[in-house]
Amino acid sequence: MNIVSKSQLRITIYNIMSEAIDAVVTKNDVMDFIELNPYFDEMLKIFLKDKFIEDVDAIIVSEEWRGEFVKRARRWVKSFKKGGLINLKELNGAGFEKKIFIFKDQTFKMAKRNFNPIISVQNDGLKLPEPVGAWSEKKYSLVGGYCEIFNSAIKNKFSNRVYIDLFAGSGYAPIKGKNKILKSSALIALSIPTPFTKYIFCEKDEEKIEALDKRVRRDHSDKDIKIIHGDSNTTVEQVIDEVQMLGRSTISFCFVDPFSLNLHFETIKNCKNRACGFFNIACLNDGSEEELSQLH
Repeated sequence: MNIVSKSQLRITIYNIMSEAIDAVVTKNDVMDFIELNPYFDEMLKIFLKDKFIEDVDAIIVSEEWRGEFVKRARRWVKSFKKGGLINLKELNGAGFEKKIFIFKDQTFKMAKRNFNPIISVQNDGLKLPEPVGAWSEKKYSLVGGYCEIFNSAIKNKFSNRVYIDLFAGSGYAPIKGKNKILKSSALIALSIPTPFTKYIFCEKDEEKIEALDKRVRRDHSDKDIKIIHGDSNTTVEQVIDEVQMLGRSTISFCFVDPFSLNLHFETIKNCKNRACGFFNIACLNDGSEEELSQLH
């Protein structure tokens, strides 16, 4: 694992551009490269650009991540017209398919953090799921960090910022082998200092969704929350409708954390293409990253 700063990554881009084109590369060229690269996701772009995220200057990544970053940068620079950057903006509309850049467990950590997503709670007598592994604490820390970075970066750019959780559960999660209960993804997203403007929670299990509904009404009655009961593979159209009715100045963050491989690729594809600006797909139970890769 390595700590890399945004300036180090921008220098990497500068060097790749300088090697590939017969022109002087300026800082503005580098920023245009970042903004228009169809192989970088929106969260990576936000991190790399100047003055977008306060107090966040570094991420922790693996060698595999760094190799993928360089590969995606080189792939984009090969698209440039020989001799310059004149057609950069034209190329961005040329029909490139944007890829989901998933950081997985090498992920994105804030160099400075003013919010701790690991939130212990007392048993309130409502439905609890089966205990989850201790690795879930890391997952909750990451999704909370992502959500806060996401909202801090774009709060002045979009009127509507939507959090979507396709497997929201009951909102609480007991940790296996430990005498503690934590807020899970849905309630973490509701607790961040810079909140979303709308929340959409999906859950198939009737007992879990009833408990989630009671918890959000009790603790977050001031927020705009839509709860959808049913299998995400069949209710995804409701999610899309909820997002699209908000209008053009809308961006969505979708968290997907299934407990089994019952999420269809078409569900992700539809949600990504029609409702979501950013996807965060968590690893399955027992860290089944190989199985998860079948979904991309």
